[in-house]
Amino acid sequence: MPWQEVEDNGAVYYYNTETLETTWDKPEELFTDLERAFLEVNWRKYVADGGHHYWYNSHTGQSVWETPPEVERIINERSNPSTGAGPGPANGGHAPSTAESSEKYVFTSGPGTENHPFASQSLLNPSHERWYKSKEDAIEDYQEMLEQVGVNISWSWTDAMKALVTKPEYWIIKDPLRRQEIFNDYVRQKDTEQRKARKEQMAARRNDMLNQLKTYPDIKYYTKWRTVKDQLAEDAVFSSVEDERERRAAFTVYVNQLRKDHEKSQQEKQQARMEHLETLFAELKFDAFTKWDDAYQRVKQEVEGDGEEYCDLEIMRAFDQFIKHLERQLNEQRQQERRAIKRQERKNRAAFVELLQELRSSGKITAFSQWKEIHPLIKDDERYINAVGQTGSSPLELFWDVVEEEERKLRSQREMVYDIMAERHVVVAKDLKFEKFRDMIRQDSRVEGIDDTTLERIFSKLVHSAQRKGGHGHGDDRHAEERRLRRNQDALRYVIKDLDPPVRLNDTWEDVKGRIDKTEEYLALPDEGSRRYAFEKHLRRLKEKEQDRDRDRDRDRDRDRDRDRERVRDRERRRREEERKLRDSEREAKNKLRGLDKGPVLEY
Repeated sequence: MPWQEVEDNGAVYYYNTETLETTWDKPEELFTDLERAFLEVNWRKYVADGGHHYWYNSHTGQSVWETPPEVERIINERSNPSTGAGPGPANGGHAPSTAESSEKYVFTSGPGTENHPFASQSLLNPSHERWYKSKEDAIEDYQEMLEQVGVNISWSWTDAMKALVTKPEYWIIKDPLRRQEIFNDYVRQKDTEQRKARKEQMAARRNDMLNQLKTYPDIKYYTKWRTVKDQLAEDAVFSSVEDERERRAAFTVYVNQLRKDHEKSQQEKQQARMEHLETLFAELKFDAFTKWDDAYQRVKQEVEGDGEEYCDLEIMRAFDQFIKHLERQLNEQRQQERRAIKRQERKNRAAFVELLQELRSSGKITAFSQWKEIHPLIKDDERYINAVGQTGSSPLELFWDVVEEEERKLRSQREMVYDIMAERHVVVAKDLKFEKFRDMIRQDSRVEGIDDTTLERIFSKLVHSAQRKGGHGHGDDRHAEERRLRRNQDALRYVIKDLDPPVRLNDTWEDVKGRIDKTEEYLALPDEGSRRYAFEKHLRRLKEKEQDRDRDRDRDRDRDRDRDRERVRDRERRRREEERKLRDSEREAKNKLRGLDKGPVLEY
């Protein structure tokens, strides 16, 4: 049978060897026939604190001190000889039976069925009951019990049950699984606390060892552990640490810190020496074009006069770094100057264009103007003088741009007049007066924006054409049509040129056509071929400009590459020359040590 009765310090409990379960209540497997008879009438006997017996009814939840009538009846029946139960005891029905004499019941607030006597209204004195306001309070008492017993991280749950099952606090938690969970949490917490304590102790020991190592001046950044191992073993601080790995780890940390401090100190010293040399270079007025051969002798004289000792390689490195810095500064300065010049040139061009617009507004620049006519008017103007000699568009080119705009404007106005003449059937004869021509044309509202001067020039051209043909004309001859077609194509080309976003080289006619097919210049051309010709001419101009830019970029890139290549070659020549000098000086020093000199060369 798995259940066994165990007695500890006078207290009896029951232990299941298979399930490891413990309980204060006697399992039903161990009940006698009399005890089973009591259960049939729902009564069971318990022992309260102080050794007092009481009876508990599992059906009604009632607890009483006196023996219930149903129980007395069963005892009397079992003890009466007439019932076949054999002779009874001398004290009659109130004498304890065999089961009563061999059985003890102990009160607990934990084990038992759900119908525990203290789960209902009990008639017992509640002074012996233990009540908890919350589960947290019960768990706290349970954990205090674990602390008092001395549970540590090496305990298993089986070990804990053997030591705790006799404690009243063990039964505070009813659920066995919950008891084990609390135990596991407690052990984990103890393990965490012990780990933390060990780390703190180890950190304190390491700190003590590091401080102690500072008292050993002979320990350097290059000292090995095997060198000082025996010496430190006699030190009180180190000997108090049993683990040699811990002692060696502290030594390694200390030496690594010494090495870092040494490297930092060396870097600072080297930096100070480099800064001293660079200051010397600045005092000697070295610039980006100073050659190494020229600088070397001057630097050697200065450092020898100051009593400083610098090797040639150290001076060369500092010089190379100093020259590179000056070259960067010079290049940046040149870039800034170029940007400033370009910015000023843009301002000068804008001011000159403003001057041309003033002349245009005053009527001094027209579609028929010549540079020789305009130059005397602007030659003393500061805006013209500033624009002369600049890179980019020259004043003459800017002038022709304005004239070209006037020509486009005049062509547009002339085409409009030709259209009006064709619509009104106006014929220009040799004897036609301008006033009459003007009156006929002015009848159309489309010429309101054309002044009389422009209209007179158009009229003069028509009269000249009529005189040349010996009759009359209105500009519809073959040559006039060709010129008109070219003008209209140029006008469409300027429309394409001014598109935003601009036309690119990889654009096709179909890509651009939809952007210009509503313009007057597009509609003025008679067919698709003439319009496409204007587009292709614009692409040719774009390609020519792109090729010009590519040539300029290639030329600039080649020039920069040649300059960089020459600088690299020059630096390489200086480096090789310096290495050769160093080798010669080393060879000469070795020869002196050997007792050799530069004797005469013997020829055989």
